[in-house]
Amino acid sequence: MIKCNLCESENYKTIATEIREGEGLIVQCEDCGHFFQAIELNSDELEEYYNDIYTATNSLQETDIEVQEHFEERFKTLDNLISHLNPYLKDGDDVLDIGAGAGSLLYAIKDNVSTLSATELNKSYVEYMKSLNIYAYYGFFEKLSFPKQYDLIISINAIDHMPNPTTVLEEIYKSLKEDGRIYLELPNRNEALNFFLPEENRKKFNKFFWHKAHYSYFYEETIYKLLDKIGFKNIKVANRHEYTIVNYLNWYFTGEPQKRFVDATTNTKLFSGSNSFELEMNSLFEKVNSDFLDILKKNKRGDTLIITANK
Repeated sequence: MIKCNLCESENYKTIATEIREGEGLIVQCEDCGHFFQAIELNSDELEEYYNDIYTATNSLQETDIEVQEHFEERFKTLDNLISHLNPYLKDGDDVLDIGAGAGSLLYAIKDNVSTLSATELNKSYVEYMKSLNIYAYYGFFEKLSFPKQYDLIISINAIDHMPNPTTVLEEIYKSLKEDGRIYLELPNRNEALNFFLPEENRKKFNKFFWHKAHYSYFYEETIYKLLDKIGFKNIKVANRHEYTIVNYLNWYFTGEPQKRFVDATTNTKLFSGSNSFELEMNSLFEKVNSDFLDILKKNKRGDTLIITANK
């Protein structure tokens, strides 16, 4: 029997039967409103998926990439994220990143905090992080034991990958020092691309949005209620958008994603800039992109929910 992975209700309605990888089942709980994927993988299957399959199938280049390349490519895209995270960093903080990938974010903030720790389900990423002097732990966060509690726990688009987000968030609460803080980011079910595209291309994006790796699809109300139930205080849910207006227009007119994550999240240029017209047009689109991001943030239609709270 399918149960909601937030409230355990067995009442649900079908939302989609096709996902990015093909056949699938996305449902919405009729009691708490949570969207989730009706899929069951045991621990061994999840470990195999993240070590042998996920990196290749999650890349639009349809090929596996080396750990160093993954680290470098992700590092290039962090400015937007770090601009939102910076106010929550403090000198002397012990920081834990759950689902840290190859450690790009932790490496980027290393000079602003005291110690860096991470959890990850990809063994190659764990070994790479250790080479960066990050205390990296392999395995499921909720099953690991840590030598200390943390001032700040970060998780960027990782909790939605976990079969039981309630258990994970309860363990996060226990792993914080008194008045410790969380900074979480999660995909936003209400992002603009799910609703504001021509119908044919909107359907293509909807299918692209549902992903085998994502167990949960949150919106502001569901994550707020869950954190409040666990006992977190000073809960705030904000919004940002990772991708550029060029990526939005690419979906709008072609119904397809851009091939490289770095381009889709950082490049606002339409021209090579070989003459004054092209340079001025590129400058115009840079300004338009800034307004685009502000509009999405204001209307809470960005692709990312930013959740902060205290223990």
